[in-house]
Amino acid sequence: MKKMLFPIILAIAVCTSGQAQSEQDLKLAISTVAQSYIGWHKGSCFYFTAGDYFTDKNSGQIIGQKFTNPLQSEFSQFKLVKENGQFTKARLDDNHTFLLTWQDNRIKHVKGQHLHQYDYNISYNASGKIEKMNGANGEEITFTYDGDQLQGITAMGMNKGKPFPISVGELLENNEKGFKMRSKMYTRGKPMKDKHIRGEFNCSCQKVGDKQYKSVTVYKDVVEQTYDDKERLIKKIISKTNRKQQIETYSYKVDGEVSRKEVITKEGGIFKGKEIKIFAIPENTSGLEKWELKKGTFRFDEKDELVYEAIDRKYREKKDGVWSAWKSFQY
Repeated sequence: MKKMLFPIILAIAVCTSGQAQSEQDLKLAISTVAQSYIGWHKGSCFYFTAGDYFTDKNSGQIIGQKFTNPLQSEFSQFKLVKENGQFTKARLDDNHTFLLTWQDNRIKHVKGQHLHQYDYNISYNASGKIEKMNGANGEEITFTYDGDQLQGITAMGMNKGKPFPISVGELLENNEKGFKMRSKMYTRGKPMKDKHIRGEFNCSCQKVGDKQYKSVTVYKDVVEQTYDDKERLIKKIISKTNRKQQIETYSYKVDGEVSRKEVITKEGGIFKGKEIKIFAIPENTSGLEKWELKKGTFRFDEKDELVYEAIDRKYREKKDGVWSAWKSFQY
């Protein structure tokens, strides 16, 4: 299905209007709450790139959307939850739950359960786009646009009845291939002047090939991710500014659960070691080493020699070519 100009989905709750939500109503709600989630991350250079919508198999109604961003290790999705005939909740990857109040088929209020100070009233501009979100703690987050595209996010706080700047986020690029964003944090209680900027961050996430993405975090680490045809992460490369590199590869069971995770570490391009976690024995065991036929954690040194095994709540280590006795983990 066609994507919205603004990414992801995030929650829908009590409908006070008594009217059924149209597809456009749901898309607007998705866009609105997504922006509230981004606004809540004020100053941390956080953004989403929109993916496809997905629908309920029985009703055909839109109930969710996929998205990517540089802080995620895999594709994420948000799914609306219907209770008593209304979309009263939504969940982000089954990790976070959001409660919202509807008014005239628009989101009036959003609250993130167990998320710090995620409690906002929502207002809209004449074009029907989210304009402001006012927090219960006095925060005010304002959104500006360039045509239909979100352009900027300004977060203001309140101290002794006086407003002060928290952060200003600017989208430098935003399209189906990804985004680039810049965020500035200001010293608490000081005016919005350059001399009061206490931190400036850049981040991005770009699609660089078929099912391949390249992200740059606020710490300037470069993260490259590759997915399979089922949108499962199969390879992740993290290149840090100190020349250290971590290469992760994943294998999966038929049911989609991870069966094996391998992490290789390098420094200056030189192999330093690796760790392999086996969660399920593969059906085809031809050519595998004996240790690969067991569930557990296995570590290798810079010579790619097995020096650590952890199996069935016990572990042993190899030092100077000699294995220690098996020891039980102490909890």
